[in-house]
Amino acid sequence: FPIIIPDYVNINGDNQESTILDANQTSNIFLMNGITSNYLSNLSLINGYQQYGGAMHINSTDSTILSNISITNSEAGYGGGIYCNSSNVIITNSTINNNISPGLGGGIYVLNSNIIIDDSDIINNSAEGRGGGLLSEENHLQLINSEIIGNFSGIDGGGGMYINETY
Repeated sequence: FPIIIPDYVNINGDNQESTILDANQTSNIFLMNGITSNYLSNLSLINGYQQYGGAMHINSTDSTILSNISITNSEAGYGGGIYCNSSNVIITNSTINNNISPGLGGGIYVLNSNIIIDDSDIINNSAEGRGGGLLSEENHLQLINSEIIGNFSGIDGGGGMYINETY
């Protein structure tokens, strides 16, 4: 780990229960940087650890689709589960659960991106700073049929979501 995803690579597991990628708190699981397109589905990502994106670091991607993904028990300074910067991302039918950040964005940290979160759950994540479930700064964000439940943030607020300059 991490698995560095190149352009136009699709990863489709059998299902979340049988296709499990466990980083054992040694690294993040997926790193996507400067790529055009990829699709990941039917995976469980657990125990990631990194400064940016405990399970998944997405940076400068044109089109990333995450479908039927479970991200659990990961930790990062920014984006305990997912860190997303300057990217176009769709998260659908997925769960971001029990991730932590000693900084910002316990479940997901999104910056300067276009992101759609559809039919997904962001549950029981925590951040010592802002955005226990989701921290969104300078983004175009769409939440569709999704639940943000039981998340916690420390001194800076936004237990479920912290939104700044997002439309």
